[in-house]
Amino acid sequence: ARKRWSARPSNQLEFLVGDACEIDFQTVSFDRITAVECIFHFLSRRKFFERVRRCLRKGGNLTITDFLQPEGVAVGLWDKLGENLWGRHAATNLSSYRALAAKYGMKVTSCQDISPNVRPTYHFFGSVLGAHFPQILEDIKGGEFLLDNEQVAYCALRFDRID
Repeated sequence: ARKRWSARPSNQLEFLVGDACEIDFQTVSFDRITAVECIFHFLSRRKFFERVRRCLRKGGNLTITDFLQPEGVAVGLWDKLGENLWGRHAATNLSSYRALAAKYGMKVTSCQDISPNVRPTYHFFGSVLGAHFPQILEDIKGGEFLLDNEQVAYCALRFDRID
């Protein structure tokens, strides 16, 4: 990333490696935080939101992508099915995110189902990873089944800090 990207004259850009649930930046130091293709691997969404709350400025926003189950489906019901692909902490729903956001002074301002754009990548990952990690093929099939049967949706969510 450091070789391919540089800041524009009006911006600062720095790439860091670390645990998102342990980020330790100065209080209110960011306007925007993005967590794409990762939150379902975190040990604690709550702890991540707690950290984001501390370093996100009022009026700032957090954008994430995550797998959401339909309302009424037991949270965690499909975790075992996608454990190797998504991690152990995959399943949640929009209501849970709304409650988590409210607890940390944020509000869900957008939730877009991007499953149709993501679904075609499953075959690609299966062909690339399957030869090296045969166990992931079952998870990919399970993921396709869940997406195709609307038991999970891959969504882009935006949270605005309101307090």
